[in-house]
Amino acid sequence: MSGLAVNVSSIISSLCYSIFRVEPYTTCTYNCIYCYGRWYRPLNHTTPKPQYDIVLEFNRVARKLSKLKLGIIPFRLSTLIEPFQPVEEEYKLSLKILKLALSNNIPIIVSTKSTLFMRDEWFKVLTELASKGIVLLQITIVTLNEKLRRILEPKASTVEDRVNAIDLAQSIGIPVVIRYQPLIPGIVEYEVQDILKLARELKVKHVILEFLRCTTSELEFYKRIAYSREAYSTVWEPYSPVKSESNIVRPPLTYRLRVLNTILKLAKNYNVKIALCKEGLFNYDQVSDCCGIMYLNNTKLRLTLREVWNMLREGYSYTNYTLLLKHYEFKQKYITSLNVRVYPRVLRKPILHHEKVLKSVLESNYLNRITPLLELRDGKVYSTSTFHFQP
Repeated sequence: MSGLAVNVSSIISSLCYSIFRVEPYTTCTYNCIYCYGRWYRPLNHTTPKPQYDIVLEFNRVARKLSKLKLGIIPFRLSTLIEPFQPVEEEYKLSLKILKLALSNNIPIIVSTKSTLFMRDEWFKVLTELASKGIVLLQITIVTLNEKLRRILEPKASTVEDRVNAIDLAQSIGIPVVIRYQPLIPGIVEYEVQDILKLARELKVKHVILEFLRCTTSELEFYKRIAYSREAYSTVWEPYSPVKSESNIVRPPLTYRLRVLNTILKLAKNYNVKIALCKEGLFNYDQVSDCCGIMYLNNTKLRLTLREVWNMLREGYSYTNYTLLLKHYEFKQKYITSLNVRVYPRVLRKPILHHEKVLKSVLESNYLNRITPLLELRDGKVYSTSTFHFQP
């Protein structure tokens, strides 16, 4: 798999549009307690090193896309590390990536919990990207409790600094989405109302939600810091849809639905839009995609289970991979295995690999574990009867 692509998996390949990334550094010094990147990085990678090869590869691909005048799935800066961690001041690779995106008209989604981007060099480029409609800032806020924030994100920017950064970015036209993730059981119930109020005041585009996933050995830690321990008295479910037993777990579906129903009511009261990340519960989404690709120009999408669900909502009694391809074959917004040949090989191969995994999910018995909205019966995909309508 290309260094510019997220690896395939049953969850990513079936739920996520944004499979392209640019990781400027090898690791991250923020040491956030909940960081999923820890599971994918070698233990000896503690000091961030610049990944010049990745930046060069992005440069080559960006220039090809620009020359061919092709829209593309936005690149993420980044997925497993903080792009504006202190080492960025020295190497400025994230700045270089932003400049390459600007000069080649490449849409980019910036995920951060730093405020270094507010400095003149970075902010100027972000402003220029925003004027072309090809940048979206996703800023993480896990808690408004600064004492708790220091425990969870010891080296990240303060909550106050992030709020000020969001306010300034929004005021000059840089679109911002709040990543309220992970939703930590025993904490989210007590803080979600204030966070949604804040989102309304800041006028962010929407709020992305994703529940905590952690190792079984970490549950005791979260239980200790939570305002309430009730959610930890039940058995958590394996995060993997394939393995019946897994070291990585998440809150059970019944808990997640109960919390989401509360959040949805509050969001509607505050006129704040929400979207779920990797939860497979599209019926709670109030925007067309969780990442916010719809706010950007020059973009494309790929096929996911959301498109399957949309087909069934449009009136199909059932669907399958063949019908899915046929339905979206002539929709210009989508890159599929039928029209991907015009793209550079370094992008074409990951798109095909992810679509292949999506096909296998649609034909697998664990489909319903990835999204309870869909189920497989006799080789056909149907809408699950209990999830036909909006909650």
